[in-house]
Amino acid sequence: MVGGDTDLISDGGGSHSDRSMRIAGTLMVNGCETIIKTGKTFAAEMLETHVEDLEFLNGQYRVTGTDHTTSLIDVAQRAAKKGTPLEAKEKFNGRIPAYTNGSA
Repeated sequence: MVGGDTDLISDGGGSHSDRSMRIAGTLMVNGCETIIKTGKTFAAEMLETHVEDLEFLNGQYRVTGTDHTTSLIDVAQRAAKKGTPLEAKEKFNGRIPAYTNGSA
């Protein structure tokens, strides 16, 4: 995660109150989902199956209904060796409700 570097980040609204955590948390979840989805292509190749036949749970890609697995770490290493590192660049567009002092 990169923050506060205007050479790398094209826009933003600053860091204040709980805004940073709400937006960063949302972006991290979205980034993880992107990385997992991208990794499925490499995992399918490694496990000799179709992307549609894979599921991801607890850091493992698994061929549904079998014990055939590979880890996210192994998939990331394979992707990097092929010149396509698993990475995500997410952008936040929207509003997240804020509650004074964390109360709801």
